[in-house]
Amino acid sequence: MKIHITLLAITAVVAFLLLSLLWTGQRHLPIAHLVLAVGVLPLILGAMIQFIPALTRTQSAEAWITGLPSAATLAAVVAVVALEYQQRQWLLPAALLAMTTVVVLMAWIAKRAGLSLGGAHPGVRWYQAALVCLLFGLTAMVGALLRPDYWQPLRTLHVHLNLIGFVGLTAIGTLQVLLPTVAGYRDDRAAGRLCCHLKYAFLGSWMAAVGAAWLHPLSWLAIPLWLFPIIALLRPMWSNRQHLGRSGHSGAAVSLIGAIFGFVLTLFSGIPIMLHWISPEESIPLFLMLFVLPLVTGALSYLLPLWVWGDQPQRQQHGRVILSRGGALRTLLFLGSGMLVVAGNRDAALLVVMAVMAVFVMQMVWAWSKTVGQP
Repeated sequence: MKIHITLLAITAVVAFLLLSLLWTGQRHLPIAHLVLAVGVLPLILGAMIQFIPALTRTQSAEAWITGLPSAATLAAVVAVVALEYQQRQWLLPAALLAMTTVVVLMAWIAKRAGLSLGGAHPGVRWYQAALVCLLFGLTAMVGALLRPDYWQPLRTLHVHLNLIGFVGLTAIGTLQVLLPTVAGYRDDRAAGRLCCHLKYAFLGSWMAAVGAAWLHPLSWLAIPLWLFPIIALLRPMWSNRQHLGRSGHSGAAVSLIGAIFGFVLTLFSGIPIMLHWISPEESIPLFLMLFVLPLVTGALSYLLPLWVWGDQPQRQQHGRVILSRGGALRTLLFLGSGMLVVAGNRDAALLVVMAVMAVFVMQMVWAWSKTVGQP
């Protein structure tokens, strides 16, 4: 499983590089699926499979479960090829394979939660809610394929349930535990917040999706619903801000905090889209640059050394120091690239992303080379 999740992480980073290199003109739709479906989706599913045994206090995942991200990757590749060559008939089997993968994972998580002595960690419910959004998002795409006259609203529902619902719920739910760990402070209220705030985030995700697809005023309601759990997440971080600079991997913590602010900006980006100040097609690059990129680089800066050198703490720490270096500047550049997209200069934004991701890949290679000879 350690090797599997590491390969998924590397795949996600390579997919982001391909985004920068290939996203031009009218190619943005297949490239968006390349990054989100081939890069982000399997990585998130793999991370869920990695974390669920700890959250449910059960044994490590079975070997066949660890193959589910590969099935999702296959479905994603078929979808990308179908979009690239305009063969929509191949989207239906790809969506059905992805839906089957999600249903199997949901059943496995429910079984593990039921086996947990004393009850599962409340973070499990965030993962389950995220998978529900993903499943309905895929269902919306199947509906769009079967009813082409409803293609645009159902595709919009599909995109927002996947981005705000699946990715958002997974990320914010994980950050409730991951951010204090990375930043080096204790947060005893995280479990309570996870129990109480899921309903606001879940409802906010659906408000954003339905509002974008049909009833635009609902998008305004999504903002306060999502802000409630996000502000509660940031409050203990602010109270313990003195810890951020003390660890050797503070850059990872800054990246994660930047991702949270980027997520808030993506929620507010629906307003200029509704006012026709920017194109609805810019919502995907905005989400990637403002939220996903700082989130993935920040999380990998801390977690990748754990996955690669789980039983070698010295290598772990050295790898984290290298990967976290420049995390604050990296995050500012990601957020700045999002602002360039809003300003209508996508090409400049992609150049910034390409440069930053290339540097991060070199840091990954550097971390590996510097730690190979260590005990």
